[in-house]
Amino acid sequence: ILGFDEVTLAEPRAAAFAVTASPKADDVASLLFTSGTTGTPKGVMLSHRNFTSLLAKLTTVFDMSSRDKLLSVLPLHHTFEFTAGLLMPLVRGAQITYLTEVSPDALGAAFTEGEITCMIGVPALWQLLHRRVITTIADKGPWAEEIFAAAVEGARRLREATGLNVGKVIFWPVHKKLGGGIRLMVSGGSALPPDIMKAFRGLGFSLYEGYGLTEAAPVLAAQRPGSEMVVGSVGEALPGIELKIDQPDASGVGEVVARGPNVMLGYYQNPEATAEAIQDGWLHTGDLGRLDEQKRLFLVGRKKELILASNGENVYPD
Repeated sequence: ILGFDEVTLAEPRAAAFAVTASPKADDVASLLFTSGTTGTPKGVMLSHRNFTSLLAKLTTVFDMSSRDKLLSVLPLHHTFEFTAGLLMPLVRGAQITYLTEVSPDALGAAFTEGEITCMIGVPALWQLLHRRVITTIADKGPWAEEIFAAAVEGARRLREATGLNVGKVIFWPVHKKLGGGIRLMVSGGSALPPDIMKAFRGLGFSLYEGYGLTEAAPVLAAQRPGSEMVVGSVGEALPGIELKIDQPDASGVGEVVARGPNVMLGYYQNPEATAEAIQDGWLHTGDLGRLDEQKRLFLVGRKKELILASNGENVYPD
């Protein structure tokens, strides 16, 4: 163990730089604390295998290459950003642009100068960008916003019906404000409002929604290029990951459970919580959802927040 003073010597000892590491697949690669807002924070132990297996899956779904330039706006202690916004671009040899602050001016400068092609973000980011677009249109007069909204909706419906993306042509000024080269956007972290998803689709952007949790390093399911886009669904399970609904009710809603090589080793020094979360190899997410006939996942709320009405029906506050 080297003290701070020893590491920062003007002429460090050779031994200080002789430390080598040969991690095994199931060694802990990161320790991230989560769920502090809903209970006692738990340290999620993620292994090298957890990350590398998930990266292999993500790179088969999203075609990122060394020509891509990703804008990073989320903190790196957010597992979604760490995996999809840092490790995946590094694996593909892509460029990552970081901001000194996440503000409208900084975002505008990054879009203008960074030649951004990909973005990973939480719903608040997409709402911010959408609000900027709407504010610009609203400044042109009361009728402008209504005409714009109708045009966006028309472009979206045409795209869904025929696959023809006229939004990128009609709304080119909007694309230009975001650099003009964005081809891939992925939303995660929490539920994306359907109206925001519809707006971006109508504007001609390719925005996809994913689902996961820190305990799964973190992605479990995602909408993907080339598949039918169903607003309200977070897509299908990634290749090699199993999703099922535990104890579904009459409408098919139950707890979402998952199994795959990206599921955590467990919670740090907390075997009780680990045993509760991982049962017979299945990760119990605490989220309630249903699967349709195409195995697309729809989330309805959290298990802990379920309300049983006086008539016996389940009510989901979300």
